[in-house]
Amino acid sequence: MARRADFQTAVDQFSNWRWRLNNLYWITDKSGRRVRFEMNWTQMTFFEEMHYLNVLLKGMAGFQSLQYMGADVIFDGGSGGGAPLNQMFFLNTKYLFYRPHRDRDMAPIGDERMNTNQDAFVQLMGFAGNLTMNNAFLQGELFA
Repeated sequence: MARRADFQTAVDQFSNWRWRLNNLYWITDKSGRRVRFEMNWTQMTFFEEMHYLNVLLKGMAGFQSLQYMGADVIFDGGSGGGAPLNQMFFLNTKYLFYRPHRDRDMAPIGDERMNTNQDAFVQLMGFAGNLTMNNAFLQGELFA
């Protein structure tokens, strides 16, 4: 049985954002090896001096997107990709909810099937559910 001191140590560690980031996450490095994530000096400085209005070029911090007012900005489509060039959407994910149906949350349908052009089985999966939101006024749309 775990001792009280061990439990308190675990609570202290999991309460510390710096410990969580540097000990719980694994990434694939540039050579393809799975390594524990450790913040570099740019990431550490950003997190220590973070303000909700910060803009950080995430390429400088080892990420592949930008942040605007603390939220990730992801290029989705744009020119030739189906997304309008003069329009931007802001999703406040605190108020978005994934609500799968209890009987159809990636539930297998039927038996496995043998694929005709490869040595593999295929399994049909069924899904029913919704992506819902509350506080819709906290979502945004920007026109240029």
